[in-house]
Amino acid sequence: MKKFLIILCSVFLLTGCSEKNIESSISETVPESTTASHTEEVTTEVTTETTTEETTESNVYEKQTYHEILENIYYDCKFPDWDYKNYNKDVSIDFAVYDIDSDDRDELLVTFDNRAVYVYDHNTDGNLVKQFSGYIRSDFYENGAVRVYSAHNQTHSFEVHPFEMYKYNNETDSYDKCGGVYGIDKDIVDMINKEKEEVGRTDFLEYPSKYDTSDSGTVYYIRSDDETEIPLDLTEYNEYCEQFTENTDIIDIPFMKLTEENIKNVNV
Repeated sequence: MKKFLIILCSVFLLTGCSEKNIESSISETVPESTTASHTEEVTTEVTTETTTEETTESNVYEKQTYHEILENIYYDCKFPDWDYKNYNKDVSIDFAVYDIDSDDRDELLVTFDNRAVYVYDHNTDGNLVKQFSGYIRSDFYENGAVRVYSAHNQTHSFEVHPFEMYKYNNETDSYDKCGGVYGIDKDIVDMINKEKEEVGRTDFLEYPSKYDTSDSGTVYYIRSDDETEIPLDLTEYNEYCEQFTENTDIIDIPFMKLTEENIKNVNV
């Protein structure tokens, strides 16, 4: 199975994480964020999409430095590609200037209001690009892998919070989406079935025990582009994750608060 998994991961570009609806009240809800896996160059063309709080735009940043970008965010909450219209100084914004992808060039990382993390870089022409964005619960690994947790957990699992995996592509200087994971717990399935039985329902869930060869009580599902789902037991799941992280550590990113004093110390 390990040989099959390695071959499978080299062939498929896995995407997405599945959020199954739970029929009980088991749900963790947190603010949503969008995730982008490709590098986007910031241009002067303006396309506006208005929500209740934010306006998405392509602002004119071009060759501006990280220092200038941070000033725009601090004073006007004007990000390179969107504005936050209801901005006030109570919004939590942190930043770091750090070589997150080990390309010998510092990137600008910005976290916004416990919602999202953005990674900005400059291309070979010196123009600003958004290299990556994802939900704020994102782990960056030393080998260039990124684990991005879903904003919501509405799956049949407490053991596994749904997440997506990305990997830094040195040739394109961007991140490729590599897989999505969610899980099913036997305990959750049993609890839901008990609740159904108590109200006279017979549409019981079935725990996929034949795939739980490690007898861990959880089956892990990998989901691909074509909606194919691959069930793994605990041992196979750990092997799957190790292929992306290569047993490297999560980077402790030196984030700091977005303040005038901290911005003054940014020289790039």
